Amino acid sequence: MKQFLLLVLTALMSLSAGAQTRTFTDKLTVELGGKSGTTEPLTATVYLTEHDGKVDLELRNFVFKASSGDPLGIGNIKLSNLPLTDEGEKKSFKGTGKATLTPGTLPGIAFWMAGFAKSVDMKAEGYVTADSLNFALDFQVPRMPVAMKVRFGNWAVTGLRTAVNDAQTAAVYTLDGRRLQALPARGGVYIVGGRKVVR
Repeated sequence: MKQFLLLVLTALMSLSAGAQTRTFTDKLTVELGGKSGTTEPLTATVYLTEHDGKVDLELRNFVFKASSGDPLGIGNIKLSNLPLTDEGEKKSFKGTGKATLTPGTLPGIAFWMAGFAKSVDMKAEGYVTADSLNFALDFQVPRMPVAMKVRFGNWAVTGLRTAVNDAQTAAVYTLDGRRLQALPARGGVYIVGGRKVVR
């Protein structure tokens, strides 16, 4: 019995030794539908787990803020099993997969896009060194046909703090993702050019 328990304990320790999770905090920039903006705050924390020659990326409480509008909560994004290539001082990853989405936990964010979609197709490319993580993520915003590009670390574009949206030409969506011809004069919450508008 002692040998069996020792064998099980050894197996569990070897499984946990294979996965290494590290935390990186750096600049994060967002491009939504071809317009640049930033998250709130301008820095974000990303969790990276290396295992079996692959990498998982997790961005928690992802919030996008464009112009002077309210923050738009996307949620927690996790992209798993990206192939990892060792290039000496850095390890690179590149791939496409289904990222899981879960609602975030930040106070003050009433609406999380992850509440409408549990996963999203995502393209990722980046690299990790001993002390830095740098990547770009490309995906469609859940329930809206708007492309989003997220850059983290050295791949983040600096100096862009807000998006410039023309309310006359910006696409208008309802919260359930239906596109409207124009912004109604009153009576609801809408997404206009990537930001929430209350009428």
